[in-house]
Amino acid sequence: MTYEEWTKTAKCEENIQVSREVSRAVYKFPNRMRFYEDTCLPYNVFRNSSTHVVVFDYIVKVGSKEELKIVHQYNGYVNTDHYTDEGYGVPAFSSTKISDPMKAAWDWSKSVRKDGME
Repeated sequence: MTYEEWTKTAKCEENIQVSREVSRAVYKFPNRMRFYEDTCLPYNVFRNSSTHVVVFDYIVKVGSKEELKIVHQYNGYVNTDHYTDEGYGVPAFSSTKISDPMKAAWDWSKSVRKDGME
């Protein structure tokens, strides 16, 4: 399955209004990795909206150069705010760095766990 095919059939598992500015949609890729997409719509009309995709089913050790290299390869970063243990985080992708963070998360997810993505 390609990313384009998945976007046509993807269903939101849960939709949460996190705050007045942030809306969160929870999805699952075909390889069973769950992630959420935060859409931030600022009050200030002069600021652009932004999208952040966080894969919360995969934990990355911050000191692991191999895992960090794979996340950075897809223009992502490790978000340490979503994991409680010191030195760990989850992969995240932001529209402030790349035009389609969901596609970057898809590509990263496919490189790490291939089952179900064929």
